[in-house]
Amino acid sequence: MVRLENPDFERAFKVCASDQVQARYLLTPDMQERLLAKRAFWNADISIALLNSQLHLAIPLSNNWFEPNINQPANHRGVFATFLTQLVAILHVPDALDLNTRIWTKE
Repeated sequence: MVRLENPDFERAFKVCASDQVQARYLLTPDMQERLLAKRAFWNADISIALLNSQLHLAIPLSNNWFEPNINQPANHRGVFATFLTQLVAILHVPDALDLNTRIWTKE
């Protein structure tokens, strides 16, 4: 178990690592705030795993994303709007979590 400085983050996430120094290096206070914001945005108990220089994000949601209602035409505005909203939310993750910053790889 890794203990971090942010009590809100510690209530929301259980952090386990084989290297506590690296865990603290990756889970900066800014990253902790970003993850808490994403958790609030999706109103879900998201899970993350940092493995082999990759971040794996699991978002448990009650509805099936990217599966349109087959009872509506594919070109229906509501179907398209829902799909677009879901796509934008997922594509926004790298920017929202600042994953393009070089700290994510040592290579």
